[in-house]
Amino acid sequence: MSAVAAWQADPVPASPGIVRRSRHLHLVSSPALARSSRPRVGHRVRGLRLTFAGQALVVIVAALVVFVLALAVVRVVAPGAAPAAPVATVTVERGQTLSQLAATHLPQLSIAEGVAQLRLANGLNSSNIEAGQRLVIPAIG
Repeated sequence: MSAVAAWQADPVPASPGIVRRSRHLHLVSSPALARSSRPRVGHRVRGLRLTFAGQALVVIVAALVVFVLALAVVRVVAPGAAPAAPVATVTVERGQTLSQLAATHLPQLSIAEGVAQLRLANGLNSSNIEAGQRLVIPAIG
C-alpha cells in the first residue's frame, strides 16, 4: 500500500467563515509492490530474519565454539607435560649469597644467569637472602 496526498481546497473561499481544508492522506493499494518484488534483507533461519551483523555474530560464536572444542580435544589427546626434573633444595647458611649458591649448585651457568634462575625459581624480588631460608635449586637440563 502507498499513501497519496489529495488536496481538497476551495480556490476562492465563498465566504470569510469557510476555511481552506488541509490535505488528507488516502491509502491506495498498489499491485506493483507484490511480495516477490520486495528487496530481501538478511537471511531467514527458522522464521527469524538475520541482518548482516546477526549473521556475523552467528559465525563468530560458531567459530569460538569450534575453537574451544578443538582446544579441549588437544588437551585430552596430547600427552601431558614431561615430568619435572627432580628439584633440590638448600638451606642458606650464614654469610652465603645467591652468587655463591649459583656458582656451587649451577656450575653450568654463568653466575649472573645462575642468580637469575635462583631468583625466578624462588620468586625473589631481590638478591637478598637470610640464613635458614630454604631455596629451591632449579634443574637446568
